[in-house]
This record gives sequence, structure tokens and C-alpha cells, in this order.
Amino acid sequence: KRGGGGERKVELDKNEGKTATWSDSDDSEEGKGVRLPASTTSFKPRASLGTDKGGGHGGSKQTYDRWTEEEVQQLKQGVKAHGEGNWDRILSTHTFKPTRTGQNLKDKWRNLIKKGEA
Repeated sequence: KRGGGGERKVELDKNEGKTATWSDSDDSEEGKGVRLPASTTSFKPRASLGTDKGGGHGGSKQTYDRWTEEEVQQLKQGVKAHGEGNWDRILSTHTFKPTRTGQNLKDKWRNLIKKGEA
């Protein structure tokens, strides 16, 4: 057994008068170690962690425009009528939201195939 514990103190920051105290007494629980006060500084990130989907290069934020069930059916009918790969023709002959592109149709078709829904 250690004897003659007592409280100890260390100065952490002379400018702000911050100190940490602990006890060496036998009453303390082993394995707890020294307890230091929580930091008073706050985390400030250097750069913005924006949520835009434009590759993080600024500009306007893009939002995901979910596919409706009607659009999915139109895509399936278009592929059946015009064949896979004729995305611009399918886009011009079937009804989709005005923001859809041939690339959107191709990507959606690829995802439907992956899910086994095509």
C-alpha cells in the first residue's frame, strides 16, 4: 500500500489560470488515471462540408428527383418498343419529367437491371 496520498495540482494554462487536480490516496479507484478538465476550445472545420451533389465544386445544389412509378413503366415500355440504348428516342416518344435526360434513362435502366426489376 502506498501511504500519505493527498491532493496534487498542476497548472495547465498560466494565461487563463486553468489547473487540474487529482488525488494519490488509497481511496481512489485504480485504473481511473488523471482526470483533466474538458477542453474549452471548439472545433471549427477549415472547409465547408456541403451537401451539394455537384462534385463539391460549388455552384447550385442539386436535389435528387425521384422516379415515379409512371416514369418507370414508360421506361420499360420504351425499351421494349425501341430497344436498349436508344435513350434519346425513348425520351422523345414517352412521357417523363422535363428534367430527365437520356443519361438519366440509361442510369435508371441499369439500376432496374441490377435490382432484377427490368
